[in-house]
Amino acid sequence: MTDPKSSALIPLEAHLSNLANLADFIAKSVEIQKVLPSIVNWEQAWPEAKSATQAFVKVPLDFDQILYNSCYLSMISCYEEFVRRVIAIVAENFIEDCSEFDRIPVELSQFHLVSSAKLLTRFYNPPQQLHTTNFWDVAKKLGTWFPSAPRVEVNSDAVSLGVDLLSITDVCELCVKFGQPITLDTLGSDSALANALSLPTGRNAGKELQKVLSEIAKRRNRIAHTGNSADVTRQLFLEHLSFLGVFAKAIAGRVAIPVKKGRKATA
Repeated sequence: MTDPKSSALIPLEAHLSNLANLADFIAKSVEIQKVLPSIVNWEQAWPEAKSATQAFVKVPLDFDQILYNSCYLSMISCYEEFVRRVIAIVAENFIEDCSEFDRIPVELSQFHLVSSAKLLTRFYNPPQQLHTTNFWDVAKKLGTWFPSAPRVEVNSDAVSLGVDLLSITDVCELCVKFGQPITLDTLGSDSALANALSLPTGRNAGKELQKVLSEIAKRRNRIAHTGNSADVTRQLFLEHLSFLGVFAKAIAGRVAIPVKKGRKATA
């Protein structure tokens, strides 16, 4: 089974790093535009360079707010994809460990049935957050779920489809269903995460974590529905960028692959 640190965390960290570089590029571009006229030797500059420099200096760089809004949305989308991948890994590992239908908890079988059915209803309108969905494959896997079946296959895309990926409570509850005891308290015990929140480890850190994610979700919705969020400054963007990177590590660090045998429930 693939380690979530490599299949989910590494792509997220690479994207967050690129966004941090982009934030630096935006800031440096504003600085360079201000000093460029005084450091360019205009008399010796060749025509193409002179023309490009003059054009750049004339560009009104007062759209940095729009760029940070875009970066903010990209940051959250990538984080949500990370959570979706972790859920897929958790679900696939748990079902592979159970293998047989009769060893899977009844409520989990029902949850998978309903989730798969909901995904199949999207046949003519595939969820845009899922890159590629083979609905025939979804139906084929669902067909393996029946009493006494010797082996079942999970529709991991369906499992995460109806989950609010920015709600740590929802994500934790889903992970617990699939044998991963990830809670606000266990996440709050992560020292790096507590430091990012400037809080001691424990229950208070867990509550603050939920609060920060709620604020991030509100800003994302405001940008997505209005095209603007004046309070997403460079400093705030970088703070949340750093926070999500630490938070993702905390989540991945608490995913046990493979699932321990003792966590597996029976109907």
